[in-house]
Amino acid sequence: MRSKKGIMLGATLALLMTGGAAQAAGPYAGFSLGYQDIDVDIGYGPLNTEGVGGSGTSFRAVMGYDSFNVAAPFLIGIEANIAQGGAKSSASIGSLKSTISAEESYGIAARFGGYVSDEVAAYGLLGYQRTSFERRLGVFSDDANFDGLRLGAGVDFRVAPQLDLRAQYARAWYNSRTFDGMKYDPEESTFEVGVIYRF
Repeated sequence: MRSKKGIMLGATLALLMTGGAAQAAGPYAGFSLGYQDIDVDIGYGPLNTEGVGGSGTSFRAVMGYDSFNVAAPFLIGIEANIAQGGAKSSASIGSLKSTISAEESYGIAARFGGYVSDEVAAYGLLGYQRTSFERRLGVFSDDANFDGLRLGAGVDFRVAPQLDLRAQYARAWYNSRTFDGMKYDPEESTFEVGVIYRF
């Protein structure tokens, strides 16, 4: 009799522990709008301008899969994204004026965190991001890709059985590249709010 009660109690506890995770398990897709800020160090020979900033709006679409049923009630997942930036940064170095604008971007990241409740999940973000920046020097311009490490944190709020609202902050540190003697070293911050639909 005791063994049956023990089995029932254990099963009940397991269901309680995994309830939040099961609710958010599986594939999802969504989009977000945000504020994008870029900070670029620009150098030309001995001339350097640090922390040249610019800001604008951004749009991001995501697809992912949460909770591989290995660590409930913790959140483990993977997410791919594609984005369109709108921030622009410019600086004058000597007689040269250089402008760099964020454009298309894509990447992949791991998500990890925990379920605060059945309706709220907090998570961290660790991933890779590649962003195309338009470089303009005087009347000449071209596009160049920069690769970087992306770190972030966010919260998903369950508002319907298959619908979440998301708030997220992330920062990306890109590699520096030199073109025609001009060195660019960009960083990027984004704050976004969006909608996630879980299938």
